Amino acid sequence: MGQKFFISFNSADRTKAHWIAWILKDAGHQVAVHDWEIPAGGNAPLWMNSKLAWADRLIAIVSPDYAPARYSPIEWASQIWEDPDGKKGSVIPVIVRPTSEMPPLLRGLSRIDLTSCTEDEARRRLINGMDVPAAPALKPAFERIESEPPVSEHAGPDEKPTFVPYVKHIVIFERLMLAALFIGVVNTALQYKELSAGPGGAPLVLSVFFGGVIVMLTLILLISRKGSNVAKWIFMIFAGLLFANYIPVLADFLDRGLVGILSICQTAMQAIAIYLLFTRESQLWFASHARPRKIKPNAKLI
Repeated sequence: MGQKFFISFNSADRTKAHWIAWILKDAGHQVAVHDWEIPAGGNAPLWMNSKLAWADRLIAIVSPDYAPARYSPIEWASQIWEDPDGKKGSVIPVIVRPTSEMPPLLRGLSRIDLTSCTEDEARRRLINGMDVPAAPALKPAFERIESEPPVSEHAGPDEKPTFVPYVKHIVIFERLMLAALFIGVVNTALQYKELSAGPGGAPLVLSVFFGGVIVMLTLILLISRKGSNVAKWIFMIFAGLLFANYIPVLADFLDRGLVGILSICQTAMQAIAIYLLFTRESQLWFASHARPRKIKPNAKLI
């Protein structure tokens, strides 16, 4: 159902005021414009008194000529008096020309600015500005909030901590492990002739090596991007087997030249990466990705 608007304006803004009145009328509202209703010889003060009582709201067409005009304040001041705290939105200032000095009583009111915009944009601002504010019919879009890890004393032992999308130690873990994988590729290339001379030859060496790289890369990304605890412990099993093979022969690596040095660097990177998985920062991060336990319908609560 449309609203009833009293259009208050100065004669210098007549064209703009008539356009505003026409747009509102076309949108289903009723408007009171003295140029459209008072005939020659009509009584303007009586018309004003009648229409101000009739109108739901008053639209003040604000421009540099509006504020100092003689009759304009009489029109909008009467509506301000009826709605001093502005809860009803009885007076709506509509700016049609840049105005540096707003009337004091209008300064605190929300306004509609129609300056420096196209006709379509001005129509949209005007129509939308007349609507009474209300909650949207559809749920607003969710905006992701980036946050730091929660402080441990603020996360109880039985509650799921706040979701933490990024922590420094997990990022360093990923970079160290990707670097270690790259070193493994280089080392395998350097030893390719030696390894391919063994049982199974080159096809077996390549299939085992690249199969292992794919498995390790998958585990690393599941850990660093998804916070998977399952992937973390599978990774730990593989890492433990590798360390069990490497540690007894670490002293011999120095006698193998570049291959040995790269192997020592790779082992050190893996050790640091594993340590980073168990820092407090990383533990909070893994906990924030854990799914809350579901209670079975028939379970007894103690």
